[in-house]
Amino acid sequence: MSSFLPGLSDISMRAPPAIAIKAAKAAVEATLRIHTFPERMQIGEVQVESIPGHHPDGCMILKLRYRGRSLVYATDYEHEQSHDEALAAFAKGTDLLLYDAQFSYEVYPRKKGFGQSTAENGLELMERTQARRLLLIHHDPHSTDLILRQREAALGTDRASYAREGETIEL
Repeated sequence: MSSFLPGLSDISMRAPPAIAIKAAKAAVEATLRIHTFPERMQIGEVQVESIPGHHPDGCMILKLRYRGRSLVYATDYEHEQSHDEALAAFAKGTDLLLYDAQFSYEVYPRKKGFGQSTAENGLELMERTQARRLLLIHHDPHSTDLILRQREAALGTDRASYAREGETIEL
């Protein structure tokens, strides 16, 4: 087994159905503080709102507003009708919707319950919310750039794309 630190073996931090996260055994002293994320807060000029998302370990969906523009960040989110209604209302009219697209539509049925979604569900949400643009994030690490470009071409709209490393988007 490989290790993050030479000479130390890995240990699994999670059990199925979630993907195992590996961490090195090491003597570490740490303080863990659990905070409740507020529904609303202000960071400088940025207004931040949140709602709970749908993921087996829990997640928060964030909306950031700045000078008349907004983006909604929905990663580690698995589509489910009861949660989709709340997300659709929360994201209504946003300029940029960042949405979890870990799985292809074909693979998703085998991965249901893992806490990730599909590009197809992101497109549906973009249309329902009248979001100006959809950026698909949290890609499957096994998907090559070629696979993602092919999936992007199949989206059928120039309002949606897969996120790229180093990409800058102006709202």
